[in-house]
Amino acid sequence: MWKSNYILVLGSILCFTQSWAAEKASPPTCSSGVCAINIFAEDLMTSPCSGYSGIIAYSQSSDATLIQCSSPTKESKILIFRRGNKMGETYEFEDGHFFKPEYLAEQAADAKADGLIPVPACDIAKQRKTAGLIVGEKEPTGSEITPYCYRIYYIDASATALHVTRDDGYKVPPASKKKIAKWSALRRKLTALIKP
Repeated sequence: MWKSNYILVLGSILCFTQSWAAEKASPPTCSSGVCAINIFAEDLMTSPCSGYSGIIAYSQSSDATLIQCSSPTKESKILIFRRGNKMGETYEFEDGHFFKPEYLAEQAADAKADGLIPVPACDIAKQRKTAGLIVGEKEPTGSEITPYCYRIYYIDASATALHVTRDDGYKVPPASKKKIAKWSALRRKLTALIKP
């Protein structure tokens, strides 16, 4: 009797643990070598993103990773880093937007179909055919129909380095250590959600 009760209690604890984990964040959704996890639990979103909703996205072929913090009333924030190297290059964006890899292919197809794209990528014809981990940043166009477009930034990681390159070839400089120090607790919490 004691043994069966113990098994029942242990089973209940395991079910509760799995339920709690599920409520903290979504399972990863992956496409074209990039996965994204939506963060549900407010207690995971610590400074500098307290009160924001969050996404952690990562490459399956490298350790390139990004955290996006979003709010309907504030500018979004993005941190780009290598999850296997705490001391490596790290980049910070204000008001950037994570896109799944198929975004550029869909943009190109929509442009060919009818030319009507709500928020187009800037210079869509010049974008890479295979995107990987990418971020878009709004850029004014001067047009009343589409007042801004998304300038695309490509995130490339090798075994020894991480680079962020804008679609016009500009190499983004890494953020200072002082700037990225405020992200350390959030980075640690969200990176722990990525399972090998």
